Amino acid sequence: LAAAYEGVFIIKERQQAIPGFWDLINESDRYFRQNLPDSRWTPVFSTLAAMKSGSPGNDAVKTELLRIQNAAGREHSPILGEDVDYAELKPRGHYNSSEAMQMYFKAFKYLTGLAGPALPHEDLLKASPEIAAKAHSWIAAYDAFIAPSRSPVVWRHQQPQPVYTKHPLQEMRLFPLSWGMDNEVLLATVFHPDWPEEEQVKGPSGPRLMPSALDVAAALGSGFAEKILSPEFEKYPPLRKIIEDLRARLAEPRKSAGNGAGLYNSWMAALALQWADDVASPAGKEDEELWRVKRLQTGLASWATLRHATVLVNERTAAECGEAAFEPILLTPPRGYVEPDPKTFEAIAALFDAMEQIVNSWGPWSEEMSQDNQDGEKEALKSGMIRRLSETALKARLFGTIAKKEISAEPIFNQEYEEILNIGRIAEHHFLIFKSLASEELALSNPDPMPKIADVAGGGPSNLPFLMAAVGRPMEWDHIVPYFGRQHIVKGSVYSYYEFISEQLMNDQEWLKALPSRPHPDWVSPFISRSQPSCPPRNPF
Repeated sequence: LAAAYEGVFIIKERQQAIPGFWDLINESDRYFRQNLPDSRWTPVFSTLAAMKSGSPGNDAVKTELLRIQNAAGREHSPILGEDVDYAELKPRGHYNSSEAMQMYFKAFKYLTGLAGPALPHEDLLKASPEIAAKAHSWIAAYDAFIAPSRSPVVWRHQQPQPVYTKHPLQEMRLFPLSWGMDNEVLLATVFHPDWPEEEQVKGPSGPRLMPSALDVAAALGSGFAEKILSPEFEKYPPLRKIIEDLRARLAEPRKSAGNGAGLYNSWMAALALQWADDVASPAGKEDEELWRVKRLQTGLASWATLRHATVLVNERTAAECGEAAFEPILLTPPRGYVEPDPKTFEAIAALFDAMEQIVNSWGPWSEEMSQDNQDGEKEALKSGMIRRLSETALKARLFGTIAKKEISAEPIFNQEYEEILNIGRIAEHHFLIFKSLASEELALSNPDPMPKIADVAGGGPSNLPFLMAAVGRPMEWDHIVPYFGRQHIVKGSVYSYYEFISEQLMNDQEWLKALPSRPHPDWVSPFISRSQPSCPPRNPF
């Protein structure tokens, strides 16, 4: 699902958003130089236009371009008229894949994250209809993939805000940064001195300045995450009530997610199902805590993957003041097992359906948005994406059907066991197909390693450190399950999740190097085996 989401996201970004963004920059540069030469926005658009063309103009533009390219730290910008943190322009996520993507990331962040808050918007509101139309095209490329914004947007007069937003912003922005259910949680669970007293998260030792991803899981219904947060509730007494309030406010949006709510919040609603306490271990109470740890870690790593894909277009909250492989499931002529969670399988299938509808709704791609593809090739790509998304949705529903049989103790057919046996090759093939969408050549290639990292909170005017949410290497999962009135061990793989506070932003390459020295979360560590099994599995064939 993550590979499909990121692949479709990148295709749409590459075909519409990026060309539309540079069209917006060029048209704005021409308009402001001709009609508003004294506007403070004129050198901004000149700088970004020169960045794209490679032909810088005056010394001020050259100096600003150098700072943008270096993305090194806080300096004074004569063009913006204040000190700004150029380190925010450091490309992260899939935007490190090529020079063109790095340039887009820096230009996007400079326009929306540095210039947007620093300069007044009156001149933008007076700009030509052509500029507004190009801005609409650029923004519209992301609409299906992100949650609504909590801020009004310069080029959109009526931008609906999410119903769960308790503290919407009044300041206008140039881009509607995604404000999902997780953003609302991360904002509400840290200290804000100007909020009502009952919403201020503080305790005897001071205010809570950094949230945790466990806050997100607890607010979306995980009783186990709430249990782990008990020390935080003791340290910050208002936090428990705030989590309860969030859980109530997000209940209805969770139910409606998937009905035109967009992929982002539909993904969050699917995670809520993954964290639900009503899905039990097949072994009952004997290993309940291990089961809860595994499912919580799976959901959090999936969430980190979502934040990684949307790192450029997602709003980050702040308080104020080598790839590893898996062993095949082969112990005896195998009778595998599906996670007994049909609701999550159906939610995943519905997300694939939603992506299929999005791709199906795309009109013909104009030549200027895809000069390197002929019309026939573009339509073949579109139809191929639709076919793969549909096939994968069917597989998810098939495993959901098997899960229902396991729960009700119905017999599972040999063909269904074959599907479980072949899950590795099925998933790998579809995964590689979806990951190929991120390649400019759209060709099968070695995918990036699984470890990835996203900054989800921190920074801001108070110069707080950053909360980093990260995916590590996949872990082997061994579990004893019912087997024709007996029990047997099945083997699978699970996500690994990390979170920590960092003084500096990190990209995926830096995280990959740092990963070996990072400990697993305290609530995961007790369930990780530190030794090889005494009876290692052998291939029976």
